Order: sequence, then structure tokens, then C-alpha cells
Amino acid sequence: MECARQEMWIKTPFSYIKLGPKLTLFQQDTMLMVSDHLQQYVKNFFDLNLNNTEAKPRALFTKYLLEHGIPPFRINLADMDIDPANYKVVRKAIEEMNLLVEHQEFDENGKPTGHTIFSPVFTKFRVPRTGDYYRKRDEQGEIIVESARHSGYIEVEINKDVAQYAFDMSQGYANHPKLIARYATKRSTPRLYFKLQELMGRERHTRVRLTVQEIKNFLGFETFKDDATGEWVVPYQKFAHFKTKVLDAVKADLDQMARDNHTDITFSYEPVYLNGRRRGDPDYIEFTVMSTNLGLGYSLLTKKDTPATGQAKDLVKQASLRIEQIKEQWEQCRADMLSHCTRENSFRVITSLSFESWTEDTKTLMLRLEKYDDYSWIMQPHVSGDLVKPAMLKHFGTGVSWMYSVPPPAI
Repeated sequence: MECARQEMWIKTPFSYIKLGPKLTLFQQDTMLMVSDHLQQYVKNFFDLNLNNTEAKPRALFTKYLLEHGIPPFRINLADMDIDPANYKVVRKAIEEMNLLVEHQEFDENGKPTGHTIFSPVFTKFRVPRTGDYYRKRDEQGEIIVESARHSGYIEVEINKDVAQYAFDMSQGYANHPKLIARYATKRSTPRLYFKLQELMGRERHTRVRLTVQEIKNFLGFETFKDDATGEWVVPYQKFAHFKTKVLDAVKADLDQMARDNHTDITFSYEPVYLNGRRRGDPDYIEFTVMSTNLGLGYSLLTKKDTPATGQAKDLVKQASLRIEQIKEQWEQCRADMLSHCTRENSFRVITSLSFESWTEDTKTLMLRLEKYDDYSWIMQPHVSGDLVKPAMLKHFGTGVSWMYSVPPPAI
């Protein structure tokens, strides 16, 4: 197992998710890139074992910086999938980055005034020029278009008036790989990721319970009044719709990032109904959080000073969770195969095909066949090539191989 490089990990404050649930995915990416920049401050004031102490973290910024301003920093446009050559796209991105946050106002003594104010997180964006120009000429050689070329980054200044509020480490934090900012494709993915990290806490609980309404609230799916009709609208009123469009979509997003080594955790979940109910919103949803290969690699970095026995127990627990994740992926993969079966014999063989083992080092999935004769059937091109292989690549990616455990022939 390849360990994650330490510099790939950033401590992202949970105060980020309290800024407002309606941030776009791009705005969330911006905040995560800012958190990546703030690593230099984290390294100055904290260490990797911060989560092992009960004390609240100190302020992230010194009083001097808050009074005189925080030095500007760079965001590489390529990290945000922005073409630096297209100035219109850069300008549009900057306009979206300039988000406002709602917070309390404090007087000069640090006491709340009772007023709610809205302040920008960033006060200035600079788009540095290279000194070169792009010129387009007509057939006579006359310049018809001339524009300055810009560097592949922008410089951003944090508003010192809200910096401590927006990036407050004392509210908690997540050891977070910055890759999620680039590869998450759903708006709700980073927010649910952070909520699970927050609820796991320092003890790293693997099971987390939330009601559907709690999930909707922090994801920003609140009831609102339609200006056109005057009627109140409840987003995802039917749980089946919320499950498919939000929970399953975020899970698929994190699972794909886990296969690509871009996130430290993923999850499975189970709607729980009490008192015999089976319709409507469940009483709560129980999430089971699982460490990925990236997460397991990071745990080896951060727990190097813990006793060997404690580390061994932790790795055994993480490995067990990893097996459960692989089992769940396999069940989804098999269901996908069954949905594409057109022959009765193929349906029978795939139905009886079961999980036997998983080897982490070689990324090998061992599958058990029910009968000796099933091997010759499953290796036929129309089954192995047209049915099994596409589903395995879809659910496990290109880095995973699979083998079959074949029982002895019947006597």
C-alpha cells in the first residue's frame, strides 16, 4: 500500500461548512484551495497530532496579521480547471469566487453588537499579466484584436475582518486531501464529506446517525417560497427521490474518488425505520464510514508515535472496513451484471457467484463459483468479455483484477 505524501493533506476548519449551505461546487473548491494555502499557518501553529489533544487549537492567524492584513496568495487556475488563456472565463470565475458570508458583528472589545452583517471573504483578486500580447490581424496585416496575456494564476486577498470567523480552527477541523476540491463532481459531496468527518470526531467513530431533515439542512435543501406561484416548496419531498438524487449520487462520487485515490473516506448507509414503519422519511440514516487506501496511508503517517499495538489494532479495524466496502461494491457490480443477462444459464451462474476474499497489496478480488462446470461457462467470450469485464471496470476501475475460486469436480 502506497502511503499518502504528507504535503497532500490539509487541516480544513469545520467553520468552512458553516459559512452557508448554498455555496456552489466551484465556491466550495475555492474555499478548499484557500485551506490548502493556509497550511503554512497550520504548520507554524499546529502539528500532525493535534487531534490527540483535548485542548482547543489556538487562533490560526496572529493578532498582527488580523490588524494589518494577511499576505495575498496564489490559486493556480489549472487546479480549478480554468483556462487562463480565456479571460472571460477567468473573469466569470472570479465573480463567482467573491462570496459573502453572514456573521455576527463584534465591537472593538470583541463583544457581539447584536447586529448581523454580510461581508466578503475576499477583498481583492489580481490577475497578473505576462507582458506579452495576443494579436489577431486581418488580411492587410492590421491589428483587429489585441489583448494582454495573463499568467496561469490569480492572487487572492482574504478579508481580515472575517478571516478568523471563516477559518476558525477551534470549531474543529478535518485532515483533508485537497484532491477532493478538484475531483468532486456533486455540489453536496464536500459538505457531506465534512459533516461525516465532524461527527466522527477525535475518536474516529465509524458509525454516524443523522435524520433526513438534518442532512437537508446542512446541504442547503431548505423549504422556500416560490416567487412565481407563492407556494411553499419542499425540496426532495419524497425520500426515494432524495435517496437517489443526493445520497446515492454523493456516495457514487466518493466511491469513484476512492477508486482513483482522491479521498481518504467513503461510506455506505442504511435508512432505519422504527415501530414497523416502511414508508416516508426513515427515523434516521446510519452511515458507516470507511477509510480508503489514501486514508490508510495517511494513518500510518500520523500515528507513527503511537504504541505499536494500538496502531496494529487500528489497521486491523480499517482493513475490516475496507473489506466491507469491497463486498458492497461487488454486490452492486453483480446486480449490474444480472440486469444485463440475456441467457438463463448466465443469470444462474452470476447469481451464485460470491465474494471470497480481497488482497489489498495486489488489488485482487477472489470470487467463488458454485460449481466446477460454471468455470467453463463464465470464461466464454459472451460472458467474460461482454458481461463480466465491463461491469468490473465500471465498479472497480482499471487497477483491480479478479480471479475465480473453483470447487473440485463432482464425483
